[in-house]
Amino acid sequence: MTRLYPHTNTITIAVVCALVVTGFVAYVRSHSDAEISTSTAPVVTARTSTSNDTLIALDDSIDWKKALLSVASTSGSSEISSSEPLTLTDVLGRDFFERYMQLRQQNLSSDSVAVENSVESTLEDIVQHAPVPVAYSSADIVASSNNDAGSMRIYGNSVATAFITHAPRTNPLEIVTSALEDEDMDILEDLDPVIVSYENLIRALISIPTPSSIQNIHIELINNLSALGFINQQFRNVSTDPMQSMIALGTYADAERSLRSTLLNLKDHFDTHNIAFTSTEPGTTFATISANP
Repeated sequence: MTRLYPHTNTITIAVVCALVVTGFVAYVRSHSDAEISTSTAPVVTARTSTSNDTLIALDDSIDWKKALLSVASTSGSSEISSSEPLTLTDVLGRDFFERYMQLRQQNLSSDSVAVENSVESTLEDIVQHAPVPVAYSSADIVASSNNDAGSMRIYGNSVATAFITHAPRTNPLEIVTSALEDEDMDILEDLDPVIVSYENLIRALISIPTPSSIQNIHIELINNLSALGFINQQFRNVSTDPMQSMIALGTYADAERSLRSTLLNLKDHFDTHNIAFTSTEPGTTFATISANP
């Protein structure tokens, strides 16, 4: 499964936003239209920006690298209980503080090159150690050697039924925005049904007998959903681990695009094999998927 993490430069700006929660709100509000539309599942919509896009526009006059180290020197100075596992935000504050102190000791805290190298190095380490979604393989699905038209039709209708039955119909970005703007983290509980929906959808897809000619697409589809479910879990933890939530935010649009692309590949496979679903079949929903959101 492709790792859906944005470029380090993008992550750097994301860190600033994570340390200043209002930045998170501003980004979410400006991109709240990015969502998976499941009212006629499996139709998917996605934002058109690339993974290297800047997460939020910051004032060019702000020396964000120095500001970041300054904030880290404050957050990293507080002791973290060794009895509790460190969140990604905890690790970020600790590592930045340690590197900040090293720069201070070497009289390099005002050296822009040293500061930039320290920021980049720390962020690369953070991203490398960030949790990742569960990746599924051929060993996790029900494989079938039947590739005839009848088996393809049954498979297509089963996949469509799974989406219609289980796909989430709530925009998680709106939930996170409300929680942060209202300063009410209880609102994040509304993400729980979304997370459960992805879990149920994945469980349903895993149980569908899958023709061998389409197994790779099926596995990719499941992994796309695994990524989106994982991202929503990280949104759920925005109050306790904002850094991980910001990484999740940076990967959200990519995950949506990947899901749309996989569904289009599935649709093309049916078209190539002349599998036309009638208006009374669940599989007819594949006809509503288009390349343009």
